[in-house]
Amino acid sequence: MDIGFRQAGFEISASVEIDKQCCVTLESNSDFFGKAHKALCADITKFSPREHGISDIDFIIGGPPCQSFSAAGRRAGGVHGINDKRGILFQHYCRILSELRPHGFLFENVRGILSANQSTAWKEIVSEFGKLGYDLSFKVLDAAQYGVPQHRERLILIGSRKGRLLFPMPTHGPASAAGASFVTAMEAVADLQSKTERKIKMTGKYAAALADIPPGSNYLHLTEKMGHPRPIFAWRSRFSDFLYVASPDTPTKTIVAQPGKWAGPFHWNKRRFTVAELKRLFTFPDSYKITGSEILSVKQLGNSVPPRLGRVLADAVYQQLFYKTAQRVVLADESHDFKTDHRKSLKSRATRTVTKRHTEIEDAKQLSLFSENAPDQKLPKVGFVVKYWYSSSRHRYVNPVEGSLLFSLKGRLGSGVWSLNLESNSEVKLKTRLEVNFTSLIAGAFRRIVVDARIPDKEFVGVLWDAVNEAISRASTYDSIHKLYGHFTEPHPRFSSKLRFLDPGCDELNKLQIALESPGFLASYHKLGDLRTICSADSSPLLIASALRESGYDIRLNATNRTIPPGYFRICYPFTIPIDAKTFTKWRKKGEHSTADFQKSGPKRRL
Repeated sequence: MDIGFRQAGFEISASVEIDKQCCVTLESNSDFFGKAHKALCADITKFSPREHGISDIDFIIGGPPCQSFSAAGRRAGGVHGINDKRGILFQHYCRILSELRPHGFLFENVRGILSANQSTAWKEIVSEFGKLGYDLSFKVLDAAQYGVPQHRERLILIGSRKGRLLFPMPTHGPASAAGASFVTAMEAVADLQSKTERKIKMTGKYAAALADIPPGSNYLHLTEKMGHPRPIFAWRSRFSDFLYVASPDTPTKTIVAQPGKWAGPFHWNKRRFTVAELKRLFTFPDSYKITGSEILSVKQLGNSVPPRLGRVLADAVYQQLFYKTAQRVVLADESHDFKTDHRKSLKSRATRTVTKRHTEIEDAKQLSLFSENAPDQKLPKVGFVVKYWYSSSRHRYVNPVEGSLLFSLKGRLGSGVWSLNLESNSEVKLKTRLEVNFTSLIAGAFRRIVVDARIPDKEFVGVLWDAVNEAISRASTYDSIHKLYGHFTEPHPRFSSKLRFLDPGCDELNKLQIALESPGFLASYHKLGDLRTICSADSSPLLIASALRESGYDIRLNATNRTIPPGYFRICYPFTIPIDAKTFTKWRKKGEHSTADFQKSGPKRRL
């Protein structure tokens, strides 16, 4: 944003930044900020402008870290908002405003700040800025509406001592005055392709899946609803940037600071964008130096405001607050609809049309396959036997050592039902039955899984769900029950389940499973003390929670996620979490174990 304001004619007096690598970048680009510019590597919570000789400031711009309010925060388990120490940095922004008393300020953050903590965070932020005597205006703007080849929505709050300021009219897209088209990703990077095209291909678990996805799509392309012949994922089982491949004919999706290995946007040639290309997608000048490694460079870019968006905002501020006779940009009136959600609604509508067509085809296929008159010969009848070791003391699959148990899983598919029988070499065996019913077929192979098991103890309930995962991977293109459920924040379950312990003394887990099957239980917070009632146990709630975690249930408390109020808990899934993607180890020969099968053991389960 400094670059944009400098281009509009402002002199940048100082930049305050705590990240050392960012400070190196700022110092390496002094020509972009003006001769008086100081790059101050400092903690804003301990920063005083006066101590650095900073005074007579006309305007302040800033964007406190947004992770506390962002979608990335939701992926980590929730949005902490002002409960996070990073979420209260706006208070220090207010403190500096009160010290310098400029004519105005600009505050930038993610749009998630509007709804964080049931909107209480945003109300508090607006209240604190308002107490300083500023008239406030705010809008959610999409950088693509101002010529940035990237859809990047941000909340912009502007404060002024001379009345509420207006925002600039979009210059690109359907909401623009002239109806100019968005700047596409290819337009931004076209001349770099022959110079920067990488020969290195993506490798790893989802490399083949990525290669199958067309530009402009993500993992949803590999779902049954989109008509893929060999689906890998269930509908909405991942976040939208997972395996997202950018289209050269549109702006890209938001580029984040710390993408996961398989989080996009990926280049349409199925590779990562280079730093030079990313600079173009953010509208940084080619000569602007981003210092540090590639990872650190991507982080700096992902945390930045596109300079072109900064420039148009700076022009609007300059025009209204400092130099009213010069009309630099066309201003929108306060009621103008910036249509930041219009693009998404159009895309959703198009997706619904495609998925409806394929769903109707699949429904007809199911009706034919599972009608009462359909002969069993239409279904594959296959079986398997899997053996593996499990260490109850370490709660993980290990090389066979003293105290570990040998399990044997036998499965047979027929008449659309996987029948599984699970046995262990333990003398104490609890009888259990797990039934999973699917709302639609998995690759046309089955509609139900029934696990009859004899397990040594209640803590081995996770082994039952691992058996379900094995059956799913055996007869379909999916590899786990997770792929058919969705992320716990946006579940779209394709199945229902019932888990029953058939022996006396297991009432607590039976009651827990009944609770998990109840509508709304998984989506809500519950009092920690209720664990005693739900599990029929007299132990402390924390010990019960720990035991459930050891059994593989994804139970979360305030200690693991600060968005959960103290004294409450949440269980995220109706099934347990597999210890490792390769839970079931294969024996090369009957009775002979290969140590290579255990090289990828999963992490210990812990609270």
